[in-house]
Amino acid sequence: VVMLKFNPVCYVHVFVLGMLLARLRVLLDKKAVAAGPVDSFRNPWTVALQFVAPLGYLFLILVFSVEGFEAKLWGYKLSARLSVLLPFQAMVLFGLAGLPSLPLPLFSLAFSKLDFLENYSYAVYVFQFLCYALWPQTGLVNV
Repeated sequence: VVMLKFNPVCYVHVFVLGMLLARLRVLLDKKAVAAGPVDSFRNPWTVALQFVAPLGYLFLILVFSVEGFEAKLWGYKLSARLSVLLPFQAMVLFGLAGLPSLPLPLFSLAFSKLDFLENYSYAVYVFQFLCYALWPQTGLVNV
């Protein structure tokens, strides 16, 4: 399993999802511009995008913290990442990115204040594997 975790072939689905999300942003942007004034909340796309990232985070919190929504119900580890967690990751990415012609959603605007942390992302990525090795296997939250 460790070899699979670091093999790039196992992350082709994430790459494909990213490409599909980029294409979806371009297509939906045209519809959003045609739907009404882009700088107003009267545009339904502006209102809808306010809820995409928070709902994605909410579903991820439910999967990891509520006993009835355990990822083990849908498969074990790698298959759960492919089937269950990937759509929620897509919601978070799409909700934080927004559409090019519309103003940023309020949620992503609030978190854009943390952009200075981007320089530390690789260190956090490496550090998470150390934490994973030390994480206790008890309780409801189990990585």
